[in-house]
Amino acid sequence: MSVNGSGVRDTARVLGISQHTVISELKKESSLEPGNEALLK
Repeated sequence: MSVNGSGVRDTARVLGISQHTVISELKKESSLEPGNEALLK
């Protein structure tokens, strides 16, 4: 949903979870690197 431009509040409301949960999951995702990063360059 964050890829589609939905904000943290919108995402939390749609999924029925807290804003804190959304933020913590987005932080986890930002620390991951794509597996095919060499192909993207």
